Amino acid sequence: MNRCLVNSKSGNTRRVGRAPRVPPSNHVQTRWDSLRSAHPTGLFGPVMDDTGRRHGFSLLELTVSVGISSILMVGMGSALFVSLRATEPSTGIAAIAADAHEVVAQMTAELQFAKTIPASSANSITITIEDRTGDAADETIVYAWSGTVGDPLTRQFNGGTVIDMIDSVEVFFLQKMPETGPVKFVLIEVQVTSNADTTIQSAAPLVNTP
Repeated sequence: MNRCLVNSKSGNTRRVGRAPRVPPSNHVQTRWDSLRSAHPTGLFGPVMDDTGRRHGFSLLELTVSVGISSILMVGMGSALFVSLRATEPSTGIAAIAADAHEVVAQMTAELQFAKTIPASSANSITITIEDRTGDAADETIVYAWSGTVGDPLTRQFNGGTVIDMIDSVEVFFLQKMPETGPVKFVLIEVQVTSNADTTIQSAAPLVNTP
C-alpha cells in the first residue's frame, strides 16, 4: 500500500512506496548458516532443505541403531544376571549367620543365669535355671551337637521335644573356664558353614553358680 507525504511548508504532496525490508545482519545470517551446517537433519527432527526435500534417517541407519541397542540391552541384562547370581550365596550365608547369632545370644543368656551345670562336654551342656513355668521347680535345658559336620544344634527343655536350633553346624565347641575349680564362665564357639566368616564366639559369665 502506497502512502502520501505532505510538505508542511510548500504544501506539495508526493507519493512514496512501502518501506523496503531490512535484511538480517551479517552475524545473524552467519549464525543461522552454521546451525544449518551442523544440523543438516534439523535441530528437532527432519527439516526441509533448500530444494524442498525432507531429510531423515535411512532404513540402513535405523537397522544399525536398533541392532546396536539390542546388543547393549542383552549385555546389560547378562551383567545384571551374573551380579544377582554372585550375590545370592553371600546373601544366604549372611542370613544363616544372622540366625546363628540369635541362637548363640539365647544360649549365652540362659547359661549366664544357670544355677548348676549337671553335665557338660565339648559338644553338649546341661544346665538348670530358675522356675519359668510356675511349678516352683527348676527348669533343665540341654544344648547338644552330635559332633558330625552338618548335623543340627539342638535344644531340649525339661526333657521335652528336641528342637533343632541351627539346622546345620560345622563346629560347636564349649569350654568351661577355668578348667579347674568353680566355673566362672563358659566359652561358646559355633561355625555354621565351611566359611570361617560364619564363626560365632561368645562368653557366658555364670552369675548364679556357687
